[in-house]
Amino acid sequence: LYGILAFLWVRFFAKIGWPVGRAVVLTLVIAIGYGCLDEIHQSFVPGRYGGLLDILLNSFGAVLGAGMYKFHFQFPGHHT
Repeated sequence: LYGILAFLWVRFFAKIGWPVGRAVVLTLVIAIGYGCLDEIHQSFVPGRYGGLLDILLNSFGAVLGAGMYKFHFQFPGHHT
């Protein structure tokens, strides 16, 4: 899900005219920051827990999603 989130954030920033590299960086800050805050929040919810592994997996998903958009942007004719 964080991959989809990141892909859409990069797409949004690119559509409003930001360079893709800058869009990717801001997207990763937003997505990873949100993931960290979500894990902190979960640690206060009964029956849930916040964990470092979850933060790492969320971050990996965000990097993957942003990277997929960047790959698509750099090689637009490659996709059918």
